[in-house]
Amino acid sequence: MSLKKIMPLIKITLLGAIFYWLVSSGKLKLSDLSKYGSDPRLLIYLLLTWIISFVFLGALRWKIICNSLKISKNYLSMINLHMIGTFFNVAMPGAVGGDFIKAFYLFKEDENTTKTTAFLSVFLDRLSGLLGLFIFGFSCFLILTSDPFSNREILPLILFVSVFFIGSVSVVGLFFFGGEKIIDYFQQKINFLKKLELLNQLKKASNILRQKPMTFLIALGLSIIIQGTNMAFFYYICTKFSSEVTFAQVALVFPLGVLISAIPLAPGGLGVGHVAFEKLFVMVGLSSGIGASAFNLHVVGFITCFCVGGIPYLLKRKQIKTDMSQSNTG
Repeated sequence: MSLKKIMPLIKITLLGAIFYWLVSSGKLKLSDLSKYGSDPRLLIYLLLTWIISFVFLGALRWKIICNSLKISKNYLSMINLHMIGTFFNVAMPGAVGGDFIKAFYLFKEDENTTKTTAFLSVFLDRLSGLLGLFIFGFSCFLILTSDPFSNREILPLILFVSVFFIGSVSVVGLFFFGGEKIIDYFQQKINFLKKLELLNQLKKASNILRQKPMTFLIALGLSIIIQGTNMAFFYYICTKFSSEVTFAQVALVFPLGVLISAIPLAPGGLGVGHVAFEKLFVMVGLSSGIGASAFNLHVVGFITCFCVGGIPYLLKRKQIKTDMSQSNTG
C-alpha cells in the first residue's frame, strides 16, 4: 500500500491522538463552546469580525490586487469567490486550500485571465495578509512592552518572531527596490533556484507592484486592519478564560500560532492550532489550558461562519453544470 493511500488514515489517527491528549489532560474543555450562547457580545464580535473584515475587506483587498493584474471582476463576484475560498479553507486540511479553489474559479470565469495570473492574484493576496499579520503583531508587542528583550525566558520566541518580522519588512522593501533583479542574480548563480515556483511568483509580483506601489500599500493596509480586528477578537476570547492575558502577549504569539495552524493536517488548523497556541501561551508565562481553549472557541466560531461560503459554491457549481449542459445541447 502506497504512502499516499494511507496518509489520510495517519492524519486522522494523529488528529485523534492530539484531541484525546488535550481533552484528557484538561487543557481543552469542549463545554467552553457554550460561551457563544451565554455571552451575546462574543457572538456579535464574531459576526462583525467575519462580515466586515474577512468578507468585505478581504474581498476588497483581493479585488484591488486583481485590478493591478488587469483582471476585471465586479465587487459582488469577488465576494462570492472569496467566500468560496474561505469555505474550502476550513473544508480542506490546513488553512490555504481555498486559495487554489478561488483562483481556479477566477480563471474559469474570465477568458482573458490566464491560470498563472489567477494564481498570482491569490498568492499576492495571501502574501499581503501574512505580511500584515507579522507587521501588526510584532509592532504592537514592541509598542506595548516597556523592555521587550529583557525577559530571558521568552527571548528565543521573541527572536524567532523577530526573524519573521524582519523578513516581512524585507519582502516589502524588495517589492519597491527591484526584487526581481536580486532574484534573477541568485537564480543565475544557483540553477535549482530557477525551478522554485515561489521565487518566480515573487519576481512577477515585484515587477507588477513596483510599477503600481500604491496597490501593494493599500492591500497591506487592509491586511493590517483585517489582522488587527481578528487579533483583537482573539484577545477578547482570551479574557473570557483569564484576566492575566495581555494584548502584548497575544500580539507576540498570535502570528506564529496562525502560521503553524496552516500545516495541512486537519481542516481549519484543528489539532495543530490547539497544540500550537497551548504551547505558545505557556511559553509567554500564561497558565496551561488558556491557549487551547481560546483557539478552540476562535476556530470553531470562524469555521461555522466560513461554512456559509458553501452556499455560493453550490450555486456556482450548479451554474457551471447548467452552462455545460446548454453548450452540449447547443
